[in-house]
Order: sequence, then C-alpha cells, then structure tokens
Amino acid sequence: MVLGAKVKYINIVESISVQRERYILKKREISQSSILKYYNHTLKKYISKKKSWREKREEYYANRALRFSLIKKKSKRKIRKSKLLLPNKSYKKPY
Repeated sequence: MVLGAKVKYINIVESISVQRERYILKKREISQSSILKYYNHTLKKYISKKKSWREKREEYYANRALRFSLIKKKSKRKIRKSKLLLPNKSYKKPY
C-alpha cells in the first residue's frame, strides 16, 4: 500500500505539472500568434509604404536641390542683415 500511495502521489504531482505545462504552452502559443499577427501587419505596412530605388533617388535629388537653394538664400540674408537692421528684429548691443 505504501508503494501504491507513493505512485498515486507522484501521478497527482505529475498531472499538476503537466497541466501547468499545457497552460504555459497555450499562453505561449497565444503570445506567439499575436506576435506573428503584429509582425505580419507591420510587414504589410512596410511593403505598402516601401519605395523603389528610383523614387528614393528622385526624393534625394529634390531635397538636395532644396537644401542648396536654402543655403544660397541664407547667405544672401546674411549680407542684407549686415547692411541694414530688419524692423522685426530687436537690436542687440555688442556689450
């Protein structure tokens, strides 16, 4: 009877641990499926927004042209500011 009792006790413990493992596995599956869903969703978003290398090149050259034009405008503005004070800017004393 003592051996039978031990076996029953072990079986109960095993069944509890098996139940726990199953529960953990279910949780893991759920979390993995949600991760997969999120990953697929983000992939779809990325693919829909992804640009070809031609589009990227066009954007780059457009932005570059804008940058150079801004630099030229800024240099002109500096020359004007050095010659005269603009009315909207307050005059700061050098000391």
